Amino acid sequence: MRQNRAVGDPRPNVLVLGVALLAVGWCSAGLRPLAEATNEALAPTDFARDFVSAHWHVHRGGGAPTTEAEGNAYAVSIGAPEVAPIGAPYFAHPGPALLPMLALVPLGYPRAAAAWLALSLLALGVLAFGLVALATRNTRPRAGLVAPTFLALLLWPPTLHNLAKGQWSILLAALLTLGWRALQARRPNAAGAWVGAAASLKLTPLLLAGYLGIRQRRAALVLVGVTVAASAAALAITGLAGPRAWLADMPPNLAAWQTWVGNTASLNGLIARLLAGGPFARPLVAAPAAARALNLALSLALVGWAAAATWRTPPSPRADRALGAAWLALCVLLNPLGWTHTELLALPALALLYGVAPTQTLLVALALMSVPRQTLAALAGPAPVGPAAAPILSLHAAGLCLIVVTALRLAKMSSDPE
Repeated sequence: MRQNRAVGDPRPNVLVLGVALLAVGWCSAGLRPLAEATNEALAPTDFARDFVSAHWHVHRGGGAPTTEAEGNAYAVSIGAPEVAPIGAPYFAHPGPALLPMLALVPLGYPRAAAAWLALSLLALGVLAFGLVALATRNTRPRAGLVAPTFLALLLWPPTLHNLAKGQWSILLAALLTLGWRALQARRPNAAGAWVGAAASLKLTPLLLAGYLGIRQRRAALVLVGVTVAASAAALAITGLAGPRAWLADMPPNLAAWQTWVGNTASLNGLIARLLAGGPFARPLVAAPAAARALNLALSLALVGWAAAATWRTPPSPRADRALGAAWLALCVLLNPLGWTHTELLALPALALLYGVAPTQTLLVALALMSVPRQTLAALAGPAPVGPAAAPILSLHAAGLCLIVVTALRLAKMSSDPE
């Protein structure tokens, strides 16, 4: 049968080659990713931006620091670390992301950072359990599989990046995994709530409303409802000044960071380095308007392809897994600022494709995604990097593209006549 030929079991030499490629890429930076996470996890600078902004809001009667200099001065005054100034807004997250931080303000920065680390590790455990459950189609996976998965996740370079910076990606990946487990258990309300919680904290998971709107409309309605409710709660606390500042800060934040060496998982990162340029990259041709137009066109084309495939493909367990994987990977790939740690959000996609897509293809995708950002930065050279470095720094995006293309092709094959 055509489906069996597509998946097939890889020949032993191909499997060994794939595992070797994964191991070499994963370990190519030595102990540097682990050392960075160990040294910075209790004083993470990205978490500092969120915490300092929440602390400012509580103790200065609203608002948040508007410039890096203002934020750094306030951070020093409350015992939080400074961030490297590059001319970007100090706080550029949506309003609901402020809500969890407000609960941590009474702890002070050191204890709040420790609490955030503990929460991240707890979420990593949930993620490990959920990924094994998705991959094995087992609602209660064995501890013998979950424990090594947790250890592998803990040592995975994108996870170490998340821990070092105190970022949100572990939590978001856990929420999305819970959402997809709920979908498989035919609990659309719970699925929409979990995905909506993720979309409230960061914008790009809202893209999943496209898949759910076509495949699971009840879940899509709950997703939108949760997102609106969280936004309303944030609006009640921050007033209109919060969303106004967030919208105003989007363009300068994107311009400042899109060519940064850590923007490795984003389609926009590749295009910006080649056509827009910025503080960290010399473009092939300086055409920022063309870069924005190309990024928009390619993004719309990918979303259109996924939407058309989702609309046309008859429901089946195999097709639903493939289509869900494509949309999950697109959430990372189409994020204009897709840092290395955001690759965690694509792990549920790999779990959904396990046993559906060819094993060697999944190994190649994972190998591309596992190369530490320190390795990519070393290969690219010092900033500002030239055009030849753009594909190197977008190696993670290439892995995500492979997931998207593989998943959508599998969905099409599942609907083809035998």
